[in-house]
Amino acid sequence: MNSPMDRFLAAIKAHDPKPTRTARGWKCRCPAHDDSNPSLDFTQTEDGTVLVHCFAGCQTAEVCRKLGLRLRDLFPKNARHATRGDKASKKATPADHAAKAGKARVFPSLADAKRALEGRMKRRAQNYWSYHDPLGEIAMLVFRFPVGPAPTEPGQKPDKTFRPISRVTGGWVIADPDGPLPLYRLPQVLALKPGSRVYVVEGEKTADAAVSLGLEATTSCHGSNGWAKSDWSVLRGLDIVLLPDRDRAGEKYADNVAQAALKGGAASVRIVKLWDAFPDIPDGGDLADLIGPPSGGPGDSGDSGGSGDCSHFQHLVSKIEQLAQQAPLQVLSEPVRAPDASGSDPSSTCSERLVALALEHFVFFRSSGVVFAAPKNGPNLVTSLDGDGFRDHLASQYRRRFGGIASGHAMTDAISTLRGEAYDGVSEEVYLRVARCKESVFLDLGRADGCAVEVTDSGWCLCKRAPVMFCRSTMTGELAIPVLGGSIDELRAVLNVTDDSWPLVVGWIVAALIADIAHPILFVGGLHGTGKSTVARFIGGMVDPSPVLLRGLPRDEAALMVSAGNSWISIFDNVSNIPSWLSDALCRVVTGDAYVSRKLYSNSEPSVVSYRRPIGITSIDVGTLRGDLGDRMLLVDPAPLSGRNRRSERELLGAYESIKPRVLGAFLTLLSGVLGKLPAIQITDLPRMADFGMVLGAIDECTGLGSLDRFRAQAQRVAIDVVESEPLAAAIVELMKTQAAWQGSATELRSVLSKLCPDYDLPSTGKAIGSALRRAAPSLRELGIQVVLPRLSDKTRTFTLRSIARIAQPPELNAPEHLGANGNDRVVGRLAGDRTSGSSPDRPNTAPGGEVAS
Repeated sequence: MNSPMDRFLAAIKAHDPKPTRTARGWKCRCPAHDDSNPSLDFTQTEDGTVLVHCFAGCQTAEVCRKLGLRLRDLFPKNARHATRGDKASKKATPADHAAKAGKARVFPSLADAKRALEGRMKRRAQNYWSYHDPLGEIAMLVFRFPVGPAPTEPGQKPDKTFRPISRVTGGWVIADPDGPLPLYRLPQVLALKPGSRVYVVEGEKTADAAVSLGLEATTSCHGSNGWAKSDWSVLRGLDIVLLPDRDRAGEKYADNVAQAALKGGAASVRIVKLWDAFPDIPDGGDLADLIGPPSGGPGDSGDSGGSGDCSHFQHLVSKIEQLAQQAPLQVLSEPVRAPDASGSDPSSTCSERLVALALEHFVFFRSSGVVFAAPKNGPNLVTSLDGDGFRDHLASQYRRRFGGIASGHAMTDAISTLRGEAYDGVSEEVYLRVARCKESVFLDLGRADGCAVEVTDSGWCLCKRAPVMFCRSTMTGELAIPVLGGSIDELRAVLNVTDDSWPLVVGWIVAALIADIAHPILFVGGLHGTGKSTVARFIGGMVDPSPVLLRGLPRDEAALMVSAGNSWISIFDNVSNIPSWLSDALCRVVTGDAYVSRKLYSNSEPSVVSYRRPIGITSIDVGTLRGDLGDRMLLVDPAPLSGRNRRSERELLGAYESIKPRVLGAFLTLLSGVLGKLPAIQITDLPRMADFGMVLGAIDECTGLGSLDRFRAQAQRVAIDVVESEPLAAAIVELMKTQAAWQGSATELRSVLSKLCPDYDLPSTGKAIGSALRRAAPSLRELGIQVVLPRLSDKTRTFTLRSIARIAQPPELNAPEHLGANGNDRVVGRLAGDRTSGSSPDRPNTAPGGEVAS
């Protein structure tokens, strides 16, 4: 346990036994505040330094204190003089160079050095400021001494001079430390997350004034000319705002620091001239003049505030942040040269700069063969490297940083390199709209700030940064921020569905919030003018609003994959016919499937898209309905509308939009209750969509709606629709009206049915009969007809049909003349033998012919 990460992990596990591994590092509960949702991120840099960030705003020093660590424990032993981005620490110390030079006297204590300095200046120091190394130890102090007579005119500032005292091995010297000088408040700057904003001012007193307002601030020592001696690479990846003094030297200082920060790798640099908004700042004045004198005494470099009321400070901070947001971005004075005619970058560094810029702001990983980029700072909203969005964003950041335009050739090389970085990294799951992580459900609200909702069995709450990766598309709409105090009955008031359908609507919406189950196909059917499309739009919009939520049927399977891949919920409107290929594809979409195709027509590399999505359909009549699709349907009936109860679309949409925040909050509360009851749910007779049935059972325990019984009752209704759509199934129903059982080959069955129902369009071959019978078997069973398929070892390929209700009737109704309409009386003996042997005729496995189709 020698590395900083080992020490920090050991301390964290004493507080949170199960920290979570992420693509960037680790995530756990923060020990510095009451943290129910893990908000502390920590990762390790190349040199072994541990970077810690709490999204609730806790300072790194406070986190370390709660864990029993010191700030220096986050750095390797050889990093005493390392700065952000160093790959190797400096081994030579200021004491070594001072000893070689032989010019600086080493004092055993700081007090001795201070007395000697005041003796040289022949006066006492007025104030001092401490500069620290990356480990948080004092590296140097800067003392301020008055010079000349005291000012005689109001507003006139006294002359002053500054002298340093530096720490060396064995004591202190009255000199600057060797090498680049540290920035003021260096440990606080190093602890910031990439993308954080830092205000750079001129002078320690002004930096303290900015800190007293709650702003992160720093400066270099030795005034406006000391910028060249400082190491500005510690600002790498940060957003820098410069607040210069109101004089020519201050503006020149800001320009020089802007160029140094950009060269050092700052994410962005802006210059704000405060006197444009605050003309009362005097010549030579700065931010400190807007606040007043500090309340702390000499040497107070902490967070002491100045005199004045809080409202004034709040207004001042708000105005400064507004000015910083509006200030133009600074660029390097020597921009990157433009590409030549061949399209290559003459400097041969454009691709490298693009890669370095991307690695500063993003972390790259793969998911199901697709490469994604996730921002290091901000919400977990990922972008695919194969799309134009990431390329456009990277090109824009490149122009802001380097002042030039990256060539297409350089961008392609950079993307290829980043894709390789992602494949060398970890693999993470990416979710669209809803996600299931451990015992929690997360709902992406689709907002620009990345806000999401976390739902557990104890309730729900908003979270600014979900611990799962969400992706979005142009089809992702924005959900209203949910609020407490609403009721799902408010949706019932604007939703035109029957009372029998309402519990099923509730079940479908709750299930659509759970990502890892199969969802039934929402089928909104009814007569013309009953508001089917509006009903479907309102139901789907509660979970996944979209600019085009209602769509036409896809023309092929590839188009269906595009629709399912870009939306969590797809609703196909006004469907009049479902072809066989689409029926099979829809079944796969709702239960889970993957689509494989070539990435490009120029190669054979596969592209795999996996999905499981809720689907909706609106229709008056879909025509032929196949049994496997019917088993996956949830039927919702709109209530009849007349002129008296019809409402205008504008009025209806207005009412719907006004209740969405409360209704969404009510459904999230219901989902929380469902998550609490699901582990203990016991249902003996589960429907075909078993997981959905479990959800309905949990909903019934929470609300008493009886949704599961209504879903079961729909099975026979769907079976009738399927049978009426299949000529073979309809003919079998006619056959079994007069018989308890029938047995024979597929060819024999066709011969019997063609005589009984000559007008039916039956399959022309025995093989086609067998295939159609297998598809219709589940629906026939719902109507009381059991189909027993031939076993593989049965060379006669014998099918058995049983009328379950008639077999259970008295024996006299099961006489031989009622069995075997094809003249095959061997069926009578077998069925009679089954009954006399004590076997139950209703049990599927008692049929002698083979397997039961269900």
